[in-house]
Amino acid sequence: DEAMVVRSAERVLRNAGYQTQGTANGDAAVAAYREAFTGAQRFDVVILDLTVPGGMGGREAAAKILAVDPTARLMVSSGYSEDALMAEFRRHGFCAVLPKPYNAKQLCEAVQAVLQDAPGSK
Repeated sequence: DEAMVVRSAERVLRNAGYQTQGTANGDAAVAAYREAFTGAQRFDVVILDLTVPGGMGGREAAAKILAVDPTARLMVSSGYSEDALMAEFRRHGFCAVLPKPYNAKQLCEAVQAVLQDAPGSK
């Protein structure tokens, strides 16, 4: 997403007690996921924006992340609610959808719901 939106979401999630790592586009998100996946600190949830002007968007990034880790917990976020992917997000490998605009409470609730629904969390 736009740098300001990424920074704002990171701030909200850090204030809620989460560790975060923002990226500028899908390429950077895939690279960060690959690095974390091979290391000791893996990502519990990845939020991908569906559309990234001038960069890889969430649809392609999700496919590449799922190729690395089929158990990745991916959320799609977009202001384009009419996109078919938003309605059929599970068919594209996402476990949740976060429509824009969203507020801090909605962001935290969405992340918490994904974490609670993760295998082994109950």
